[in-house]
Amino acid sequence: MAACSERQAQAAAAAIIARGRQMALERLEPAAPETEPMKRYPHPIPCAADCPSAADAGAMDRILEELACQNQLLLDLLSAVNGLTAAVLGIQGRCSPGDLT
Repeated sequence: MAACSERQAQAAAAAIIARGRQMALERLEPAAPETEPMKRYPHPIPCAADCPSAADAGAMDRILEELACQNQLLLDLLSAVNGLTAAVLGIQGRCSPGDLT
């Protein structure tokens, strides 16, 4: 049964890694002609007295979307690590201490 959960954890980890690679490839593809190319640090960090303009709001929306995507990928990786940890602990629980060396 632990071997089954280990296989499931490995399959889940492989799926997450494949999804991350796919997302990375999508980001590397050239942008559609109607969109602006990415610019590094297009705006200085706004001060508290500054109010973002309508143009800045679009950039902030893109940043928030990228952060949400990154957070989801990190959550997926965390769940894969938790699954692999559970599988390892299950295997260790079945083995005697002399079997692990």
